[in-house]
Amino acid sequence: MNKFEDVFEFLKKELIEWKPKDTTPDKSGIGFNDYNVKEILGTLPTTSVFDYVYVSPPVMASSGLTTGSRNVQRSTQTFTIDIYCKRGGTGNKMKEETFKALRENTDFISNLFASQGFIIGGSPADLNFQGSNTARQILNITRTFIEY
Repeated sequence: MNKFEDVFEFLKKELIEWKPKDTTPDKSGIGFNDYNVKEILGTLPTTSVFDYVYVSPPVMASSGLTTGSRNVQRSTQTFTIDIYCKRGGTGNKMKEETFKALRENTDFISNLFASQGFIIGGSPADLNFQGSNTARQILNITRTFIEY
């Protein structure tokens, strides 16, 4: 039972309510909308200020349980969430603001899914993704459940 759409829509709704953005990706701005919470990794904006989140379909594993029914399985789904952000300015001030924004976005997403019972894991932050002063962090969120 793939719950990708449910997880994606839940994350998008929560991000937009938490930090709404009312412009398209070609305009600088902080926050989230339908344009920058995506289910496929596309091209990052070329603007100097942005937030972007991509959610990949889950890696899934299932195994049978010895309950007397052949239809009962223990399933695990791991979703990968790529978080990108960039803040304007120059030098160390820009890097500090970008890192602060990345931590804020990552903390919000981590807390959101931890409160739903997901296990959270992540990579160290890349503060100069592809040499563009864009910060990137990857989170893996895992849920385990019994399905009938």
